[in-house]
Amino acid sequence: MSGIINLIGGLGAAAQFFSSNQRQIGPYFPTVTIQESAVDEMEITRHPVQYGAVISDFAYKNPAELSMRVAWSNSGLANIQSAFSGGGNFSTNVLSALQGTVNQQYSELLQLQVSATLSTIVTGKRIYQNCLIKRISQVTEAETENALFVDLDIEQIIVATIQTTTIAPQASQASPQSTAPVIPVGQQTLQPPATNQSILYSATKGFAP
Repeated sequence: MSGIINLIGGLGAAAQFFSSNQRQIGPYFPTVTIQESAVDEMEITRHPVQYGAVISDFAYKNPAELSMRVAWSNSGLANIQSAFSGGGNFSTNVLSALQGTVNQQYSELLQLQVSATLSTIVTGKRIYQNCLIKRISQVTEAETENALFVDLDIEQIIVATIQTTTIAPQASQASPQSTAPVIPVGQQTLQPPATNQSILYSATKGFAP
């Protein structure tokens, strides 16, 4: 029992340390954020670039990647109150209250990952829009039996805006060979080109030189 109380106290102290800037993973708020690691990377072409060319045409930004180590604690007042009001053995009620909530939170994280729902991630340094959880890693030890510690690998999705338009009919176009849309014509088979031969060659090709 003392181990659980020490764990709760430690999580509470850490949570108070991070309370100035609340982290967020989609609709969920971790009790503790232990570590955050972000990577922003540019993809740059390796072939030579001509002098005077627009360099931005030869480089593009990859989606941002984020790793978070977070934890959830069941040391809230509502859980403690439920342990007191549950009747029966107090220690059993506390363990049940602690374990039930972290299990539910873990299940909800897994569901958020599987649903592929674009989420907003809030860290201490930045807000990431349109993110998906790529990987969830969770380890339970004797000291963390009634708490949830997870490592999350998160990747931002680049969302593009597209627009459709209607073009004029081919008969109304000045140069339909250049501006008309591509028309499917089915599968085509290439034929060898015809051989251009002179009449003299055709008449004498049977004779030896």
